Amino acid sequence: MSDWSLGQRIGAGFLACVLLLVLVALVGISSTSVVEEAEREVVRHYRGLVQVEQLRGRVHEESAAFRAYVITGEERFLNRLDQATLEIRRDETEIGDLLRSDAERQALREVLDANQRWIDTVKTVIDETDGANERALEARFEDEARPQFDELIDLIDRFVTAKETAIERQEAETRARTQRANSLLIALATLSTILALGVSMLLSRRVNRELKNAVTHMQSSAVELEVASNQQASAAREQATATIQVTSTLRELLATSRQISASAAQVADLTADAARSAQSGAKAVSRVDSGMTTIRRQVDSVVEHMLELGKQSQRAGGILDIINELSEQTNILAINATIEAVGAGEAGKRFTVVADEIRRLADRVGVSSREIRDLIDDMRAAANTTVMATEEGSKAVDEGRRSVTQITDLWERIAELISNTAEAASEIELSTQQQTSAVEQVNTALAEVTQGAREGEVTAKQAREMASELANLARSLARLVRNDANVRET
Repeated sequence: MSDWSLGQRIGAGFLACVLLLVLVALVGISSTSVVEEAEREVVRHYRGLVQVEQLRGRVHEESAAFRAYVITGEERFLNRLDQATLEIRRDETEIGDLLRSDAERQALREVLDANQRWIDTVKTVIDETDGANERALEARFEDEARPQFDELIDLIDRFVTAKETAIERQEAETRARTQRANSLLIALATLSTILALGVSMLLSRRVNRELKNAVTHMQSSAVELEVASNQQASAAREQATATIQVTSTLRELLATSRQISASAAQVADLTADAARSAQSGAKAVSRVDSGMTTIRRQVDSVVEHMLELGKQSQRAGGILDIINELSEQTNILAINATIEAVGAGEAGKRFTVVADEIRRLADRVGVSSREIRDLIDDMRAAANTTVMATEEGSKAVDEGRRSVTQITDLWERIAELISNTAEAASEIELSTQQQTSAVEQVNTALAEVTQGAREGEVTAKQAREMASELANLARSLARLVRNDANVRET
């Protein structure tokens, strides 16, 4: 163990403590398992006791059903008796699974056999006294079935007493196991604490001896590190001063190159904006030309529709002439019919009413046809006016298209001149960018040198600070070792 490192010794000490804790945990788990098993056994006994009490209740249900049958003579109480007996048979398996000893199973068997004998006796009494009065049936029951029922209840009581005794015995055993487990855990915990204290004291003594040697070596190393860091910081400051002077000159050159590049870029941007404006103007003129063409087509379409409207209005006028002629003829026929009806005397009165109505309808048709004629005349006049106006608009559109064609030629010439200017500005910008890139590369290299020098100076300062902290740490460790030694001596 003398050849072990500090970490190995501390690790061995912790490992010993962990092993002790694992041992305590294993013992605790084992004890807990034993106690849990004992508790499960107690619960099983209680469940068995509950089932036996339920069995007692079933037997009393059988007795109550029989007595109800004796009193009322109703068959439903016999059915209830059979149902209680069937439930006892169903509970037999569940109760048997909860019993732990052969004696308990034998006691259960005796109870079930006694119940079956009592049921058989009750059925025999019922069959043999069928039709007898209540008093005779009650007398047979008291003589033959009552002793068996009392025996059955006595067996159940003894069974319950045995289960309660077993429960008390199991609870006492559980308490004893729990007490033994607690005592063992307390003993192991005490032993683990004593061993952990011994290991910690042994490690403390060995670590203190090694710390004394480490503190001495740390103090000497801190002094050497502080001297070296001071020298490195001085050299880094000198190098940083030289590179700063060169960097200043390159920055002025870089600023000039960037101004030239910015001016060229502005020229390029302006020419690009002008080119975009020229393209937008050309597109706008093209859209105007397209609009003029569309307007011309629409004007021609309007003229055609107006001419067609005039033709349709002429046809409508001819139809109205026919309607007027029919209206006049209808009116004449109505007048003649009225005259004939008057001549017919009393027999023609109805026909007179119809003739008057036809004449009024003919008059309304004539009035409506004259109004339609006026509307058609107005529509013809409006159509003629529209045709003349659209012809004037068509002439104006043709003149506008000629002007647009001239403007388009001018925009194309402007766009060509702007494109030439943009190419020249791009070449100037590219040249200045190449020059700026070269200067920036040199400036970046010098900046890296300057940064390296500054980082070296910072590193030297950090090393000096670390040396100071290392010296302080060494002094603190020395005080700690001395205090620990004084504590052990006292």
